[in-house]
Amino acid sequence: RLCRGQEPGLGACGKPLAYVNSNVHRVQSGFVIQGGDFAMGNGSGGEPVINGGKKFKDERPGLALKHDKAGVLSMGNSGKNSNSSQFFITLAATPVCDGKHTVFE
Repeated sequence: RLCRGQEPGLGACGKPLAYVNSNVHRVQSGFVIQGGDFAMGNGSGGEPVINGGKKFKDERPGLALKHDKAGVLSMGNSGKNSNSSQFFITLAATPVCDGKHTVFE
């Protein structure tokens, strides 16, 4: 629903809870492309649509998966158990992210 802009209403940030019209705020050549900060648009924000809008815990099964190639989709966070709406896509293998960011299958 977040990807398709079907989440109802505005978040606490006062903006729609949707990736629609949000920008990619970080491109690091050979590493990652990062987006999902529809609150601030610069990587300093983000708002989960689950858990009452509060940052949520890492999902253990996704932490066990590897960032072993380009194209891996993963949660962006600011540390352990701090997931919100940010995500990144790897541009190469990024083992430094393993065990720190939840990978989507």
